[in-house]
Amino acid sequence: MEQEAYRHVPYDIDVEQALLGAILADNRAMERASALIKPEHFYDPLHGRIFETMSHMIERSGVVVTPLTLHATMKADPGVIETGGQAYFDALRAAAPAIPNIKDYSNILADLATRRSLIRIGEDIVNPPMMRPPRKHRRTRSRRRKRRFMPWRRPENMAKVPWISTRPCGARWKWRSGRWRAAAAFPA
Repeated sequence: MEQEAYRHVPYDIDVEQALLGAILADNRAMERASALIKPEHFYDPLHGRIFETMSHMIERSGVVVTPLTLHATMKADPGVIETGGQAYFDALRAAAPAIPNIKDYSNILADLATRRSLIRIGEDIVNPPMMRPPRKHRRTRSRRRKRRFMPWRRPENMAKVPWISTRPCGARWKWRSGRWRAAAAFPA
């Protein structure tokens, strides 16, 4: 049998970088992109934060987003510091395609995000039952409880409990020959 290939979460960092670079090159592309995707659609959390910051800068503040203004806004972000800061933003803008197709990039990212969420939902459905220890049979557990909490149910203890050994008719009952019998039927 063939060995199964290792399954991985669907993502495409190159498409994410191309989309961010296209927005850095032409800020009007943000309108088309933000209509289709959100920051949580990005696989890389840094790219999601960059997209959110660019969206905030363009739509709310009216600032033109360039690698320099973006770096000034995000210079305290640990992900930006780790990737190289200004150099990373310059590389994103330089890597932007000459004729970007923002709608296709956005559709690809939205599709990948949907597939990741479906995989996560499937794992949430499958994994908890597999992680839970097997249950013991309820009947044996309840029998153990009866024996422990109701010792008067045993034949040798029945005569000690007056409200069980005396019937309303006044006859006394005793355990004889494997069953309860009226005491009057047997001589003392």
